[in-house]
Amino acid sequence: MINLKRIVVSAVTVLAGTAIGLVATGSPAHAATPKCNAAGTQMTLRGVLLDLPVYRTGSSSTVLCGVYFGDRGEDVIDLQWTLNYCYSERLTQDGIFGTGTKAALVRAQGREHIPADGSYGPQTALALSHPQPGPGGCGKL
Repeated sequence: MINLKRIVVSAVTVLAGTAIGLVATGSPAHAATPKCNAAGTQMTLRGVLLDLPVYRTGSSSTVLCGVYFGDRGEDVIDLQWTLNYCYSERLTQDGIFGTGTKAALVRAQGREHIPADGSYGPQTALALSHPQPGPGGCGKL
């Protein structure tokens, strides 16, 4: 007979370990995090659509990716849009992750009470509010 309690405890342990790994990942570990390469729309578990940077390969994508100082592209434009729309910043949405974008991201990270390192990785993606397409407003993953 299968011990259901043992299976549930094992599953919770694996999920908790994964969550801790995501939260504990700091800047030095961002080499293991894929670099965001596109702007995307993601549905949350609550059924809300959000616009945010994604890492896209073929037909799959993930929001657990990174955008860093010096990066350029549509993923940076999406991050700048997030900072402008949800955090009242006034960045030029030029797709260049420069000093202004980094400073705005540090402020947003501080407002969300996470380490304010100016890098956008999984912890920041999960903590920040992101624009909702259509009706507007901001929401979290």
